[in-house]
Amino acid sequence: MTALGAIPIVPPISGQWPFSGFPAEVQLNGRMFALAVWASPFYGAVAQYREEVDQNAQHLLVYRDGSYEITHVDEANPDRGYVLQHAALDCPSGLAIGAAIGGMFVGLVTGLLLFE
Repeated sequence: MTALGAIPIVPPISGQWPFSGFPAEVQLNGRMFALAVWASPFYGAVAQYREEVDQNAQHLLVYRDGSYEITHVDEANPDRGYVLQHAALDCPSGLAIGAAIGGMFVGLVTGLLLFE
């Protein structure tokens, strides 16, 4: 599963997780990855890592069966401070849902205050 703005990697990069546990940083396929702080619960992964670059960061997913997969590249890396850019570029559906919920809340509060 990838977000609408994420850049897919076809075919995905995959293999067996070569590390014991989930270290804070790993080097895999010649690239450095850091354990993701901003990790989506929707991937079904037990751990997530992002490449240690600001833009076009590979998003690495580790699964319960000991396999890993890199299915996409995040245009903006939220773990390096680009949280809003990530929300706008890499998860537009999440941003739309968040905006809808926020708008509904603002409308409800405003309506309650105006019609008191």
